[in-house]
Amino acid sequence: MRSRLKRCSKGVKKLNEISIGLSGYLAPDGQWFPCGYLEHSEKACKLVEKYHLDTSDSNLIAMGGDFIKFGTAPWATMEGSNMCHVFMNIDQELTKNQIEWLEVNLIHATQKQQREVLLNFSLHYKTKLKFES
Repeated sequence: MRSRLKRCSKGVKKLNEISIGLSGYLAPDGQWFPCGYLEHSEKACKLVEKYHLDTSDSNLIAMGGDFIKFGTAPWATMEGSNMCHVFMNIDQELTKNQIEWLEVNLIHATQKQQREVLLNFSLHYKTKLKFES
């Protein structure tokens, strides 16, 4: 029975595997830390250690800190889904490294994630993002 299950599960996508959109954290130094669906809390704990952060809350690292959090779901399409999101701290400017990363890599985000980033830039940031979808 066990060998049959192994055979049947080959080629099946893992629940947390992301194939469309961005899922992970963009650090102030421009480093990208990807993670799968429902793995943001685990990744946040590792970022706390690496960057000596005050919180390990997976959302506060972005909304109250210097990181940008991207999330999506395995079933998302390029248009996006209700699970697609981008959390950014709108009270402070992004770093040069984050802006450069976004200009190159935002093309890989779902359209919903792209709209959220572009809306935040148009409403809250002095710097303009050079991005064409």
